[in-house]
Amino acid sequence: MNKTNFSEITLKKLIGLKFNLSQIEDLESDFKALYQGFYSENIELFNPIYPIKLVVVKTGFLDLRFDRIGITEDKYLRVFMTTNDAGIVFFKKNRPEVDFQAIVEDWNNSFDSLKKPLEFVIKDACHTNAKYIWKNKYFYG
Repeated sequence: MNKTNFSEITLKKLIGLKFNLSQIEDLESDFKALYQGFYSENIELFNPIYPIKLVVVKTGFLDLRFDRIGITEDKYLRVFMTTNDAGIVFFKKNRPEVDFQAIVEDWNNSFDSLKKPLEFVIKDACHTNAKYIWKNKYFYG
């Protein structure tokens, strides 16, 4: 039986960098510009199952997967970034008068009402051959 070998090459140049998100529609192009300051390859954002606005409002983090165009080995770029400007802790701390469940149910308006840009810090980034390399690395999965 063949055992799959997983590869995870940490991108230390990206970890700790700040990424400002003003509009969801600009997420891919803005991050691509940041990334291409260090790596001269083309990347394309994989569309997640859940709307990005909902994920930001509910959790305050983004776990993004990009395809590295034209690369066969370690063809994925994974980026994990967090913000203190959104998520359950933010809403409970800064909007305690609002029911968090109502915020999640009206996530689109909740996201739009957040002060922009949202400042994210890149906590982890890697090139990998596995789509779901971080499934159990963090607190979800």
